[in-house]
Amino acid sequence: MTRYILFIFSLFASFVCFAENTNESNPAESPLLPWTIDIDQAFQSAKTQSLPIYLYVSGSTWCLWCKKMDREIHDQDSFRQKTVGKFVFVHVDLPAGATPNDKTKTLLEKYHVKGVPTVLILSPEGEELARFRYRQIPPEEYADIVIEATEKKVTTSE
Repeated sequence: MTRYILFIFSLFASFVCFAENTNESNPAESPLLPWTIDIDQAFQSAKTQSLPIYLYVSGSTWCLWCKKMDREIHDQDSFRQKTVGKFVFVHVDLPAGATPNDKTKTLLEKYHVKGVPTVLILSPEGEELARFRYRQIPPEEYADIVIEATEKKVTTSE
């Protein structure tokens, strides 16, 4: 009986640990990248702060490349340290089995998003400045590339 209880406890503990670890690569729940899911709020913040928008479209529950991008880029301190304060971060998630709402569909159509992961760098006014996919490069290099894209094209409207 003791072995049975110990087995059940071990199984439960393993499940709890696994469940906690599955959320680590979800960028919307990352405490270190200030993600929002509200695109209207993001544009308002971008205009107020004169910052470009880093719009990340992913399929968090089914897309292996999205999971790699989260783990290898977004979850890395070197990426966060270079990009936080330089972008308004927006995460548009397309989980398996969920139907996107009308606002999301309109956004995806407007920017011609055909696959995930897709990163769009947008001006505060909504102009597409750059488009990126997953790249197997160091996170600090990815950060440099997206920052460079904004420096070439983003101008403050006054």
